[in-house]
Amino acid sequence: MVVELTFRSMTAGALFTGVKRKHGLPRPKGFLQSSLWPKVEYNFSQRERGEKNLNRSQKQQIVTDLTAKLGQLEAIILTDFKGLNVSTISTLRRQVSEAGGQYQVVKNTLLKLAAEGTDAEKLEDLLTGNNALGMTEGDPVLLTKAIVDFAKVNENLVIKAGIISGQMFDAEQIQDMAALPPRDVLLGKLLGTMNAVPTNLVRVLNALASNFVYALVAIRDQKEQA
Repeated sequence: MVVELTFRSMTAGALFTGVKRKHGLPRPKGFLQSSLWPKVEYNFSQRERGEKNLNRSQKQQIVTDLTAKLGQLEAIILTDFKGLNVSTISTLRRQVSEAGGQYQVVKNTLLKLAAEGTDAEKLEDLLTGNNALGMTEGDPVLLTKAIVDFAKVNENLVIKAGIISGQMFDAEQIQDMAALPPRDVLLGKLLGTMNAVPTNLVRVLNALASNFVYALVAIRDQKEQA
């Protein structure tokens, strides 16, 4: 669960009457009913608190927006973020953003609805627990590398699966992809190879043509001598 905290002064009783009942938090030791205590507000974004406070039209708008986004993506990586705190998730978001992607927590029920008719529908059986999506319209390798590298030093982030160019990838395949060079580098190597092929082909053809000419000259000379 991702939590952001803000503080305002209020009575202790009022704080834990609401917060403990809503979030199941234990009362701190030495916490007195009559004392003043900073109010703890669980200031989740609407999407990251499970959309509990959204009405039907708001949820439908989220589904509509997410469906449109899923249809434009080059790669989607499904992760379980259980155990990551706010600071850690913020770091992950920043690293994914630097890789040209986005990291978004989405309620499973809404994601299932949004995924209908898109490649992300292939992930439906894995939509249990605390899920978030790594997404990009750009280079899939950069996204996978950002998430895989982050998971190496943050064991609470679990890579479950992904959809890349419409194909389903398991966690091991995503890790393998993260080891590849970025797309720009691969394209550069491919273009270099393609440029080399015509050059070599021309050399071979020129050599064959020269040999053919030499053969004709030799035949001519033999006939003249005869």
